[in-house]
Amino acid sequence: MKVSSSVTSSNLGSPTTDKNPATFVYGILGLVCVGAVGGVIAYSLSLSSDAARSSETTKMVAGMATTVQKTVKNLQLISDRAAPKQTLNAAQAELKSGVENFTLHLKALETGATIENLAGKPKEYLPRATESELGTILNIKKNWAPLADEILPLTNENFRPEAVPAALQNATAKSGELVTQIDALLDQVQATDANASATGNGIRNALTGLGCLALLAIPAYCLYLGKKKESQRADKTVAELGLKSSKVAVMERAKSETDRIMETVQEGLFLIDEKGIIGEHYSNALPIIFRQEELAGLNLYGILQRHLSQKMYNTAKDFFTMLFDGNRKEKTILKVNPLTDVEINFPDPNGGFISRYVEFSFRRVMAGEKVDRIFVAVRDVTNQILLEKRLRESEKNKDRELEILLSIIHVPSEDLSGFIDLVHEELDSVNTAMRAEDFANAGGRQDSLKKQLLQAFRSVHNINGNAALLRLVYFQKAAHAFEEQIKNLQDRPVLSGDDFLSLVVAQAALRDDLSNLIDLRNKLKEMGVGNLSTAKTSATQDSPASLLAEQLRQLVQTTATDLNKVARLEV
Repeated sequence: MKVSSSVTSSNLGSPTTDKNPATFVYGILGLVCVGAVGGVIAYSLSLSSDAARSSETTKMVAGMATTVQKTVKNLQLISDRAAPKQTLNAAQAELKSGVENFTLHLKALETGATIENLAGKPKEYLPRATESELGTILNIKKNWAPLADEILPLTNENFRPEAVPAALQNATAKSGELVTQIDALLDQVQATDANASATGNGIRNALTGLGCLALLAIPAYCLYLGKKKESQRADKTVAELGLKSSKVAVMERAKSETDRIMETVQEGLFLIDEKGIIGEHYSNALPIIFRQEELAGLNLYGILQRHLSQKMYNTAKDFFTMLFDGNRKEKTILKVNPLTDVEINFPDPNGGFISRYVEFSFRRVMAGEKVDRIFVAVRDVTNQILLEKRLRESEKNKDRELEILLSIIHVPSEDLSGFIDLVHEELDSVNTAMRAEDFANAGGRQDSLKKQLLQAFRSVHNINGNAALLRLVYFQKAAHAFEEQIKNLQDRPVLSGDDFLSLVVAQAALRDDLSNLIDLRNKLKEMGVGNLSTAKTSATQDSPASLLAEQLRQLVQTTATDLNKVARLEV
């Protein structure tokens, strides 16, 4: 009997034996853990993707209501026969784009589709409308389709003005009903997304619970085997002392691991109560982000009030009030989180302020039906925000250089050099007219300021005229916008030196454009591209008078076309 007992104990302690039941149990529990973790990750990714798609779909449906309102507004602009042609063209373009996008989005919601955004990247929306959503979509389509068919002909260049009043009347009459139906569709879309999210969260929580049970079962089973082995070698008292010692070690190890996580994580993690008091434990990154030590027991609301604008602070305070309201859904509240990519300002020891961008995220900690605490995670996203700003500015500069390049490629080198010299000269004249000391000396003498405005206007108008003569469209537009700023100041009854600041900014922008023009011209010369690479073109080989006459004819023809007039120049 003793020999048999010894063999059985040896088999239990040998993990390498194929018939060992412990190895089989560990294998089963390990597979359950791995499967549960994989399922949780898969459902988390699916829920994240569904949430992004839901957000884009909600924005698209909300934007359809805005499109209906803009449609009525643009029809009103088109119905005004006294409106400038530029305003009419812009209204027609926006009207056409709005009608086409509305129809495209409505079809995408009905049948399911992938639509490209303004950046050319695909956005996935609902695969297909539900039965309840489909009924609302068909009602919208029933009201929209005849209205779109009536509006689209009005976006053509040769539209019938007499058809505009009827279309405007129909659009005005149906806009209210369309907006109501779109709002109903928005509620249905959000309800569908909420149901899908609840189902996915339920499955994910079940898998999480299963994985936790399996994970807890592994050390439990291990302890069971250890206790059984120890009970065979020692008495009951020694076994209990060993078990207590093991529990203490586990607790100390768990605390050590928790402390290490809080020391290593890059986000500021902490808990607050309903009064905004920060808990005793928080991650080491939090004092670095808030630039303040010993945060335990301090009021988060007071910290935010010192670093945010008053308006943003009031909005954040209302948001926290909603977070602690157990009657409100957490998911709905988090959608309107105002503290994402928010700018906060810290005093600079050298004077002034240091601006940083931070991102807050929140989760409720429930005690039954009541919100007991709010878990807060704050992250410094300054580098990310600044990088995005630099990228956007870089894209703008590239677009501007391309527009300038396309504007000058057809201009002979000699004419372009003359235009550059002219712009330099006229901008110097504008700079002379807007000297700061003249503003101070002018005081309340409005006549002096008006004369300075007139001098600046003449110089800018000369740039505009020469740009139009050479068909430098980019510089023509820039000079025309500069002229409009000067005209606005000329119409004011009273002027001060501060009114000229906008002109100083516009002048600096025009100088930057001129510098880009010079750089592009030099690069084109080096590459031997276009008219700029030749010393004389076929156009410049003609007499100056014939060249000027041809340029004037082109200018007159272009102006007549823009004004929808018939003109002819005889030289």
